[in-house]
Amino acid sequence: ITNTATVTADSGETDTTNNSATEDLTASPISDLTVSKSVDQAAAQVGDTLTYSVTVTNSGPSTAVDATAVDTLPAGVTFVSGTGPGGGALSAPGGVITVDGSDLSSNGDFSFTYQVTIDSDAASSISNSVSVSTTTTESNSGNNSATATTTVDPLTSSIAGAVYVDANDNGVRDAGEEGIENVTLQLSGTDSLGNSVSRQVT
Repeated sequence: ITNTATVTADSGETDTTNNSATEDLTASPISDLTVSKSVDQAAAQVGDTLTYSVTVTNSGPSTAVDATAVDTLPAGVTFVSGTGPGGGALSAPGGVITVDGSDLSSNGDFSFTYQVTIDSDAASSISNSVSVSTTTTESNSGNNSATATTTVDPLTSSIAGAVYVDANDNGVRDAGEEGIENVTLQLSGTDSLGNSVSRQVT
């Protein structure tokens, strides 16, 4: 950007060669990427499926060139599937999901979602983080990451055992005490994490 200022007088100037001045300014593009991340379950059990949702926004004022999100899966989960911007399928080679947001205009955004299952060896808490970057200079890089956390209960509620005629009323199924068929058992209530439990078996 070149800015020139000029002055003139009605009369009496002996030298007009110094009546203007010019200043050149080089303008650099500035962007500001932000990212948010959420998970559909704050508390879950081993074997459950978690769905993560991520949104990346450019607060501008310039276009964020080569906006990219990198989501590294934590230990204790297995990638199932995902949907990227525009509906394309996502993958997680080496446990890393990389999403290309291309050149993101000022106030533009892109989103993606994916699912994982909780492994049997998962820790009691799963923290899943995502980070974003751009080749454009950013005014604030402190908002370039986000984390979603799920508490994991390793115990899955279930029903096991038998219904039988306790002939001697000792509370133990002894030899010869026959089972009763087609009895429906219902387990309901709240688990240790406060989740509603409802299991039925016949």
